[in-house]
Amino acid sequence: GKKADVKILYYISTGSDKFLVKFKACADTTFLKPSFLIQSKVEQYIGFTEKVLQKGTCNDYRTYVNAKYQSDIRIDHVV
Repeated sequence: GKKADVKILYYISTGSDKFLVKFKACADTTFLKPSFLIQSKVEQYIGFTEKVLQKGTCNDYRTYVNAKYQSDIRIDHVV
């Protein structure tokens, strides 16, 4: 199926190998409660959301990720 397009907007280092990451997901299809695979070299988890991602729109999200470098962080739409 189609996936939402994910773009990381910014990273804020919160010290001790942790980042606050703000990202944006844009969709051509409506997703009721999109979830995202959030990964770095030191952790990997699925982030679940409660807000509908409407067709033709974008939503912003924030999450914390443990990582040594911001370049290690990847976020992908799963479902």
